Amino acid sequence: GPNSSGKSVYAKQVGLIVYLAHIGSYVPATAALIGLTDAIYTRIATLESASVMQSTMTIDLQQAATMLRNATNRSLLLLDEFGKVMYTLSYTITLALTLTLSLALT
Repeated sequence: GPNSSGKSVYAKQVGLIVYLAHIGSYVPATAALIGLTDAIYTRIATLESASVMQSTMTIDLQQAATMLRNATNRSLLLLDEFGKVMYTLSYTITLALTLTLSLALT
């Protein structure tokens, strides 16, 4: 979607609402059907640092792979701003291949 359209806020809101429901807290909704969740994994944004000798793309892929490796069919995965620095078609294809290979290995 377009920049500043609320995608990041929406993803964070979903994670928070699922967490609140699981601890028995108030959920800001008229009605909500939230299934059991064993873990909430987030990858919201990559922090860049000169001390880390890896590209942003490498860090993004490693974080996504860690999420996928540890997730179960009951996990909530929130992936936002993946490849923000280098948003190209090839980057999107790399993510799609990573997800496909990860799912094939499970």
